[in-house]
Amino acid sequence: MRKVLLMVVMMCLVVAIVAVAGGCKSNEHKEGMKTQAKCPVMGGNIDKKLYVDYKGKRIYFCCPGCDKEFLKDPDKYMKTMEGEGIKLENAPTAATPPAEAKPQTMCPVMNMPIDKKFYADYNGKRIYFCHDGCVAEFKKNPEKYMTVLQNWGVTPEPAPNP
Repeated sequence: MRKVLLMVVMMCLVVAIVAVAGGCKSNEHKEGMKTQAKCPVMGGNIDKKLYVDYKGKRIYFCCPGCDKEFLKDPDKYMKTMEGEGIKLENAPTAATPPAEAKPQTMCPVMNMPIDKKFYADYNGKRIYFCHDGCVAEFKKNPEKYMTVLQNWGVTPEPAPNP
């Protein structure tokens, strides 16, 4: 009798282990879609602090620079992720702002750490850069780089009053 009881317990244990190991991946939803776990550019594990909001979706990256590469051809990467069954998070909207705005730490032109001696004031905001050449580049198309900062979730500090 003990052998039968022990066999039943062992079989239940094996079935439970197989069910957990084989069918329950933490990044899969019931409908077969997977949440994003890998960077669409380099394939590394994502860092939730590095992202771009594109067409209402939030795309995460593994390292600085992948966001800039993504923005060169975002539809290519979106199509690949869709084909892989990856379900992206919805980007926050004006009705649901991000929990807190991030200060600017990276140059929107070169994606390098900023040096506060290089800046431009635009629409009442102070934008910092890594190099004086980036200031000139910004002035050629400021909206392009303001969008980069917005996609990073950065809120530039107010420009001082003249």
